[in-house]
Amino acid sequence: MNPLSAPATAGFDRAPWTAFAMSAPVGRRCIERILPAAAAAMSQREWNRLGDQGRAWVLKSRLFIQLGVILSSMPPEAAAAFLSEMPATVRMLYRLLGGRQYLAHRRRVYGTAA
Repeated sequence: MNPLSAPATAGFDRAPWTAFAMSAPVGRRCIERILPAAAAAMSQREWNRLGDQGRAWVLKSRLFIQLGVILSSMPPEAAAAFLSEMPATVRMLYRLLGGRQYLAHRRRVYGTAA
């Protein structure tokens, strides 16, 4: 079974994979190295599908952590532009709750918030 092509509700326990991807150095390298290369090589339709599949595998309670990882891997101007394209509700919730959730995750996993 290819976990990337399986629906998130297929009975596959995704929690361990989500925790691994969000905390392991390999997950960080994927965000920093693989995704930028994929973005340059993929069509918009393929990129959107990759994003949909990625979000389907992240537990809803960890979506802001994923967003924080993505934003932290970008230069500040690109992160601001990326965030500005999100719905206003998402931006507000990330500013009020998500940023703190991401920083707490960083402290827990890496021992530092920066």
